This record gives sequence, structure tokens and C-alpha cells, in this order.
Amino acid sequence: MKNFFEIFFLLCYGLIIPWCVKTFPLDDAELVVSTLSLPLDGFISYFVFLFFKEVAFPSLLLSIAISILLGFAEKKQLILFVRKKIFWFFLVLLISGWNVIVFFDHNIPVREYYFYLREGMKQNTVHTQFIQNNFVHLSLSDVKEKRKKKNLVVVFLESMENSYEDFIPEIKKIANEEISFSMDSLMGGGVETIGTSSTVSSTIAKLSGFPMLNYTYSYAQFLSNIPSVYDVLKYFGYKNVFIQGTSSNFASFGKYLQKHGVDELYDLNNISSDMIRTDISGFKYVTDKNIFQISKNVLDSLNLEQPFSLSLATIDTHSPYGYYNPDCNEKLMANSNVDIYKSILQCTSRELDSFLHWLRVKGMYENTMIVVVGDHFFKSARPIVSKKIKQRAWVNIFINTEQDKAKVGMRRYFSSVDIAPSILEGMGFELISHKMGFGVSLFSPESTLLETIGLDSLNHGYKEMKYSVEYAKMFFFEDVKSPKK
Repeated sequence: MKNFFEIFFLLCYGLIIPWCVKTFPLDDAELVVSTLSLPLDGFISYFVFLFFKEVAFPSLLLSIAISILLGFAEKKQLILFVRKKIFWFFLVLLISGWNVIVFFDHNIPVREYYFYLREGMKQNTVHTQFIQNNFVHLSLSDVKEKRKKKNLVVVFLESMENSYEDFIPEIKKIANEEISFSMDSLMGGGVETIGTSSTVSSTIAKLSGFPMLNYTYSYAQFLSNIPSVYDVLKYFGYKNVFIQGTSSNFASFGKYLQKHGVDELYDLNNISSDMIRTDISGFKYVTDKNIFQISKNVLDSLNLEQPFSLSLATIDTHSPYGYYNPDCNEKLMANSNVDIYKSILQCTSRELDSFLHWLRVKGMYENTMIVVVGDHFFKSARPIVSKKIKQRAWVNIFINTEQDKAKVGMRRYFSSVDIAPSILEGMGFELISHKMGFGVSLFSPESTLLETIGLDSLNHGYKEMKYSVEYAKMFFFEDVKSPKK
């Protein structure tokens, strides 16, 4: 076949940039650079599969067809110009122009990539005042508790944002009935900042009030100086359980949890194999329906004489297309990516509502504060966008807090770091100055950093921190105390 390899290369070259822009959050340079420094574990197989499915395989089929047609045309002397190098040169030039248009049409921040690559080479040589001026170190001995301990359930919903409000009716209803902080009267929530835009970084920020900006440090003392919500609860005699539907080896997240107060961790390493699915790419995960069922099983097994926290993290709504579960979802009217994702959203919303109903039936609901948060924004081109939403935000709901809803000001401008102190004060714990790390309790009258300095200034401060000497020290100074006797 004539010119097969040249044609295959050109087709791959023409498809790769649009595919990358559609599949990956290339508009978030900090997230991309940070993710590439992580141990990717099983996730890499999924994206390799997508590449072969959406780029390599279509290119292969088209290359075969075009090569056969060109060979036939040349043989009949219908076209001869394909033999000339100038033809291939202009073809490469044309496809390059197309890729450049696609690249810049999606506002890929080239300068941001340059900044992170340049500053990464100067790691631990720059200084910043941002930590000194804005960080509040939480000492466990300074936290005060109420006499009656309240249990805690936290649900981290993958990529759950207000853009999807039309397809998550149960979540929207619960948010309207309970405490849900927002920038306006519409369904809202928290915004993304640098250091909180991936599942691991956003979850750590929501648990500690500290953004994960640099993954290149040793995990032997993973944020030892930064206590998490679980460290506080363990100090006061709680048992902490964390359940997730993927491997906790990803980004060494399991090491973080075990270092910071989690007593039992359930993931692919110890969840029963009949609960685990394997998709066509070989990626293993636990469906949201099964994650909620596992959570029920674990709650049933707990000694309720001891206060507990149980956290669970879902996966079905993950970008770029989600993970469709025929056991949960209704039969699709169409097989488009949009219809599939709508169905997945509806399933997760129903499962959350069913889980909350189960807690009521079991008598665990009233003495348990329940927190529902989206971990971050959807990380590819959003398949669905509500026209009513003015600004993207990940969802947040606080149920059964110790605070009087009528006295809580719910118009707030906040980010992931503000969730950790809000969880603790929502449970009735008292924090000095209502702060934890860079976070401020949303139940307090204190202004968050976003409300004080704005998003651009906050991101600028985090960028200054990323490769600074001061930020490195936060990883290696040992200070988290032993449980309270």
C-alpha cells in the first residue's frame, strides 16, 4: 500500500491535539503538571485505551482505505503529485495550522506551563510571605469539643457541580432543604483554586485546609505538620473509616489517609472482588451503587458506642464520559455520550438519596452530621451545562449541624480549604479564630481568603508557595499529636 505510514502519521497528528483538548483539562496547567508527577496506577490504562479507540484505530482504518485508493489512482495515472515531497510538506503544514487553531481556540495557557516548568527547576530556592501572612496552624490540644459527640458521614461526589442541576433532582432538593453555601440564590458551592483541582488535591484540601501544590516531596512524612479532620476526630476518640471505589495507591492517597487518622481504609485492595468491575480498557473500579452498599455494610458492623466518621468517594461521574452502570441506570433512549452521562448523574443522585433514607431507617441519621461535597469541577468538555448557572461551583450540603440554619449566612465565596474547619465547627467543635490551615469555617462571621483577597490574588499566592522553601518545610516538620487520653 502506497504511503501508508505517512498517511497514518498525518492522521494521528491531525487527531491527537483535538483529542487531547477534549479528553484532558489542558486549560489547567497546574493540574496537568502536578498529575504528570504522580504515580498514576491503574488510571493510565483507561486513557491509553481511549487513545487507541479514538485516535490510533480510526487513523489505521482510514490509512488503509486512503492508501488503497491512492495506489489505485497512481496505477491508473490519475494522480501523480502524491510522489512529490512538496505535497507532503504542505499537507503537514496544513494539519499543523489546524492543530494550532484548535490549541489556541481552547485557551491553552502556554505561559502557565512555562511558569511551572521554569519554577520547578528552582524548587526550594524561592521564598514567600504568603504562608506566614495567611496560614493558621491548628494545634489539636487547642480544639474544644462539646460533651455530646456527634458522628460524621462525608460523601465526596466525583466531579459533581452545579452545571448538572437539571439531572440531579434529589441532590438539588436536599441542597435547598439543608445548609448549602453559595455565592448567589441559585444552586452553588465552592470554586476551584490552584492546588485543589484534582480528586486527591481537592480531597486533602477539604480535609486539612491546605492546598496540595507539589507532589514531588517524599511521602514518608506526608504533610506531617498539617492535621486533618480525621486527626482531630481520632484525638477525641473517634473511629475513622474511608471507602473509595478506586485504588488508594493513586497519588499515594492511601498513605496520606493512614498517616492522618484513618483507622480502616477500603479500596480495590480489600473490597470483595464481586463488587469490582473491570471496563473494556482494563481499568478496575467499584460502581457508586456498590460503594453506597459497602458503606451500609460497614456502618452496620460498627460499634455505635464509639463515635465514628465514615467517608466515601464515588467514581461513576468521572470525566471524560463517566462509567455507565446498567444495574443502576434506566435504559438509555440514545447511546450518545451526553445521554449516557445524564443517566449516570441521575443514578448517583438517586443512590445518595437512598443512602440518606437508609440512615434514617437505621436510626443513625439524627446523631450524625452529613456532609456532601463535589470534589472538583468536571475535567473535560462538559457534556451538559445548565443555562441558569452563572458561575461553576462544586456542590456542598451540610445536614444535621450543631448550627441554627436560620442564623447561618449562606451567601459565601469559598474554596476547598474552607470545608475542613466548617466540618469541625458544624459538628460542634470550637476552633481558635474559626480557622484551620488556609481555611475559614463557613459557619463563622470570619471572611474566607477568597472573600478577602479574591480568586486571582489567592491563586497568585499559591503559585508563590508551590516551589518555596517555606512550603517544603510544611511537609517535613513533625507536629501532629497522639490521641487524647
